[in-house]
Amino acid sequence: MTVLQERGAIDGSPKTPPKGTRNPVRALLSANFRAVELGQHFAKGSYEHQILLIHDVEVGKQHWPWFVIKLLKTGAGFAFEVRQKDAKGGVLNIWPENSPADKWGPYLRLDLSNMAKARDTYANLRTHMSSPDAARLETILWIARKAINSIPEAEVRKRVWWKQASGLLNNVFSEIGTPEASDPAASDRSGSSGQPGTQADPVIQGIRNGRLHGKIRPSLDGNRTVGCWVKSKLVGVVEATGQPNPLSENPELQFEIPLPPELRDGQPHGFKIGFLTAPPPSGTTYDLKFPLNLTSDPANPVAAPQSTWNQKEFGIIVFGHTRKDGILAILESLQRQGAIGITHVWLDGHQGKPALKKEIDDLTAEVAKFPVARIHSHRGHFGFRKSILQALSFMTNEYRTFALLEDDCFPTIHMAEVFRKELKLIENDDSIFSVYGHPFLTPSETDVCNRFQGWGWGTTSEKMKPFLRQLIECYSMPEANFLEFVQRVMTDDILKRIDVTHPRQPSHTLTKFFAWDETLCLLTALQGKVHKPTNPRTVFNFGVGGPSAHFDKIDWYRQPPFNMVAPDEIWDHFD
Repeated sequence: MTVLQERGAIDGSPKTPPKGTRNPVRALLSANFRAVELGQHFAKGSYEHQILLIHDVEVGKQHWPWFVIKLLKTGAGFAFEVRQKDAKGGVLNIWPENSPADKWGPYLRLDLSNMAKARDTYANLRTHMSSPDAARLETILWIARKAINSIPEAEVRKRVWWKQASGLLNNVFSEIGTPEASDPAASDRSGSSGQPGTQADPVIQGIRNGRLHGKIRPSLDGNRTVGCWVKSKLVGVVEATGQPNPLSENPELQFEIPLPPELRDGQPHGFKIGFLTAPPPSGTTYDLKFPLNLTSDPANPVAAPQSTWNQKEFGIIVFGHTRKDGILAILESLQRQGAIGITHVWLDGHQGKPALKKEIDDLTAEVAKFPVARIHSHRGHFGFRKSILQALSFMTNEYRTFALLEDDCFPTIHMAEVFRKELKLIENDDSIFSVYGHPFLTPSETDVCNRFQGWGWGTTSEKMKPFLRQLIECYSMPEANFLEFVQRVMTDDILKRIDVTHPRQPSHTLTKFFAWDETLCLLTALQGKVHKPTNPRTVFNFGVGGPSAHFDKIDWYRQPPFNMVAPDEIWDHFD
């Protein structure tokens, strides 16, 4: 093998800044490697490939002792290829199912000579990967590009097609939107005024006390220095705080950027928010094209971005399928407490089965007698997991806060009023994710509880959105991949945090299959969130006993942590 480059930062800068100088914030995806080796070269007919072995790759805290990439030349053009075994410890945490394979095993390949195909292949790969693996793939492509570009001209002249392949790989990066602003060379080309890159928008939460509040997706290299630009002028810099979830691409780091008084002129301003990559600022930014009224009382938050201005304050979801008596009792309770007009009823479908169709049609007709906000009915049978994900997506767009009741969760007369007030109280408390009405009544449950409770619960849309994307991602995983993810992230500390309601423990389900409530329990625990029981109790689960109940042995389930009641007892608890 031929060693092409000794240790050094890819961007050419030293790993340690000179003594007494300020260490620049590293760019997203900036990386180091010790050496690149030319491995096997193979040619036969119109086919040719070159193996490159990259040693000691460092990306922030990520380290690979080595990994292999392959450039290919075929009659159809050029391609880039990587295999799971091509990195010490594996290229990805979970290799995508249904990826192409040959006698040497499965592989991922990008056709470099077809931009549309490369873009679609890359997007499809990311869709079917967990967020950490999607980030790994992006990192590998980034380093591969740098390693290929580091091949000396003398070597390149021996294989002219390498240069062509390298150029096409650069084009693919531009085409699929991998952040060019992370490249120090790209930063040099754009000047030092802080021009925008191509990352996803952060979440802007408003202005309080003269500071712009929001959240932003963490960069891979741990960069937390966030800047705010107005008309290309840097007007504020701050270190973001928080612990990003290992599964998520969503904004998880919080920032509060102080804004200068001269911006408080009542005029719309186009803000750009992003990470600083080096002083003077020249990094990735995000263009926010909505007006913020900076003349408002600085002690109070400004209205959210325009996309959320029309959100209603509070709504309720009731889920059902065939439990007619339970759903009608819940709706009757909500009507008596004046909350029926903000209630959305989500009814699963019959999938063309005649007997089931008649049963669901009869239920729908009975539900329609209540003046609910809307009945969301379906012909297909989605199942409860898919239905709740769709309902959560709807509610997070339509309402600022909301509550969920399954068809066996009976609300007391004060449920809607208490939830509305409790959700208002926790809205700006980042430590609390949800409010729930059916308590565990265990020693682990005080003013808050580490364990999520899905029997009558609610939250705010802003709190829910990041976790909803993660929940959908987990739901979409093949079961084996989901269980592998659970095993990887459910450390002893996380297990001690969530398994606090013996004998009803989240881990009993999480280690067997996907369940939306226990998965949400795990995801929120990874972020250190807690959950708040209502005071007084506002929900009674009655899914015990009877042919359509989820549980039997009523006397056992009356005890903590279940605290359930029989279906014929629910009205005894109404008021």
